[in-house]
Amino acid sequence: MSFGSKNDQAHFDSSEQKILPINKTTLIFILIILVALISRFYDLGSRAMSHDESLHTYYSWLLFKNGNYSHTAMMHGPFQFHLISSIFSIFGDNDFTSRVPAVLFSIASIAFLWKYKKYIGKTGAVVTAALFTISPFLMYYGRYVRNEAFVIFLSVVSIWAVWKYLDEGENKYLYILSAMTALHFCTKETSFIFTAQILLFLGVLFLFDVIKVPWKSKKLQQAFYIILALTFIFLIATFSLKGNEAPDNASLAPVNILGFSLEPFMLLTIVAVISILAALLILFIGVNNSLLKRIRSFEVIVLIMTLILPNLVALPISLAGWDPLDLSTMIDTVILGRTYVIPQYFTWVAAIVIPLFPYINCYRSLVEEEAMGYQCTYLLWYFHSFIYNRFHQWNWFPLWFG
Repeated sequence: MSFGSKNDQAHFDSSEQKILPINKTTLIFILIILVALISRFYDLGSRAMSHDESLHTYYSWLLFKNGNYSHTAMMHGPFQFHLISSIFSIFGDNDFTSRVPAVLFSIASIAFLWKYKKYIGKTGAVVTAALFTISPFLMYYGRYVRNEAFVIFLSVVSIWAVWKYLDEGENKYLYILSAMTALHFCTKETSFIFTAQILLFLGVLFLFDVIKVPWKSKKLQQAFYIILALTFIFLIATFSLKGNEAPDNASLAPVNILGFSLEPFMLLTIVAVISILAALLILFIGVNNSLLKRIRSFEVIVLIMTLILPNLVALPISLAGWDPLDLSTMIDTVILGRTYVIPQYFTWVAAIVIPLFPYINCYRSLVEEEAMGYQCTYLLWYFHSFIYNRFHQWNWFPLWFG
């Protein structure tokens, strides 16, 4: 089934200036957006507040009324609270206005699908938008004071940005991806799952891409794939061991290494990480940087990993037996048999900085414009820090891309 004439199709393909050239397809798409507007806004304030909605609305109201806000993971990220409180300050506080942000993001998710027409076709974009509009799940949460409407929009834009960069290689799509990733991490914990899914897709794509490039040595190429296979086995064993763990841990005796008492699950995790790093080392040795620059999937992997590594610092701290939420206490740290008393804050710094070192040179060598990499990283952490801190603290993170 085709919408519009062949001339319309040619006009779509050749013109980037007109976002919505008028033809049968665009008229149908506009009609879908109008249906989405009506279905999302109709009788929006009549339904009684549910439990989750009451919490999100109440703490947004406190932020609006008194400027008081304290982030708690129980209610997910702070992005929603700041957005709702901003709506309150403009349109007043009531049940209707508290749901307006979710409605706007739900409609924006549907409208943004027009950008996908290059990859799923005009018919695909129209059908997908129609399904988004009538989906009971998407409609329900598109009228609900929770994070799902925001997450869907951020995910839709992120996937598009990844596809566009893989297709065209323009840096602006990396900026968009960085901003969406920052906002997603400020919205809900699904950001970790979504980012892992994106990395899985990019990782598989990279494996197909790297086969096509010449290696300096056939043995290095074979070693790369062997180590990756071993890493996969280690990961399977790790999660299988964790899933089948006995309730009393009777069958899982801890292993003592350099003063650290590690469960087999932790030990296998460490081995898997070391295997991944070894595979990367072989990759950098076996393939010229000039060839790696041409593999866009690898560029996006390096960018995303550089952006999200600081969000993973709680994992190594927890594995070491420390409290990742405590930045003030002094702790006894055993290194090579000797005990050192250091501020726990330094363990945070080490956990953040040390994993970034292997990426710095790679990151700088991969991007054609050296400043672009740092700007993307700064863009993410500006959004992240701005939203996680009170508005009166914004000047700690000046928006500067010099």
